[in-house]
Amino acid sequence: MKIIFLLVFFVQFLAHSQYSQDYRNLIENIKPATDSIKVEHKYNNGKIRNTGWQTYYIENNQEYSFMTGKHYLYFKGGQWNETDYDAFGNIMLHRGFDSKGNLLYESKTKYISTTALSTYEFLESGKHLIYIRDTKRYLFSNKLCKYYLKKEGEITNGRKSGTWRIYYPDGRLKKEKEY
Repeated sequence: MKIIFLLVFFVQFLAHSQYSQDYRNLIENIKPATDSIKVEHKYNNGKIRNTGWQTYYIENNQEYSFMTGKHYLYFKGGQWNETDYDAFGNIMLHRGFDSKGNLLYESKTKYISTTALSTYEFLESGKHLIYIRDTKRYLFSNKLCKYYLKKEGEITNGRKSGTWRIYYPDGRLKKEKEY
């Protein structure tokens, strides 16, 4: 089971984004995961609040844990989030849905790098990460009775970057803005 689970992580690790050579060089030196467990938390009424995987590494006699694989977060109003994490807890794909399953937003990581100089620095904190994500936001049009792409653009380290596009409900470009 663990071998299959780790294989899924490895395929996911390669599939979603482009890792810099610095990032790949650092993670090559990290020992394989020691364990992974399924985590599930529930609301007081017994309904699931969140579920996903936690993966553990031991490096220099210190244990590190990261959220890995698919995670689901359910809100009381019926909305929910789906997040895919790589083997070291980096968000590769994050999507939010309304209570009927309509996509409200999506963020895909397309590039990750690091400024960490050691595996210790890499595992201790996420402050060394450099990431770029493509983000899309959707909005419901009462006139068209459907969701449409409202805006899309790139986010670098949590801030808008590059060209952002805003659309009318019929799909026509309303505005472009550079960041």
